[in-house]
Amino acid sequence: MKINSFCLTCLIQMQESQTRHFTDEEKKMRYMREVLAFLSACNPELSAPALVKPLSRIYEKYWGKKSPMDEVKQKFNDYLLSLEDALELRVRRHRDPLEAALCFARTGNYIDYAAVKDISKEKLLELLLSLSLQMRVVYEKISCRAVSGNVCQ
Repeated sequence: MKINSFCLTCLIQMQESQTRHFTDEEKKMRYMREVLAFLSACNPELSAPALVKPLSRIYEKYWGKKSPMDEVKQKFNDYLLSLEDALELRVRRHRDPLEAALCFARTGNYIDYAAVKDISKEKLLELLLSLSLQMRVVYEKISCRAVSGNVCQ
């Protein structure tokens, strides 16, 4: 999955939000300029999760190690990256690739840890499967509206 403008903007906003509590504005500007330089020069074929690790290294260069929760997030990012090819294949082979992509994208929001506490790899896989069924109903309503212009029952 290639990075897109939405993902790129989110990555930039995430980097900025991590530095709000720091007071050294000059240091924050140097940090953000390095982040922007890195993102503008990165391989556009990479996905957003693949860019998190190098961005973390830039963060550590300026601000030191992140909290242990950030390490957990990194672990799950790495885990999902290891599943990326299999998940992409499932999306491409699905009877409706858009529906499958939306299901997986929605599940990705759950591993932000603001939505779900104490998530495990097993729980994540369970979410990937169960949300697929829930999302089908939502997706069918959306696609029906797009085709007919009306609200479907």
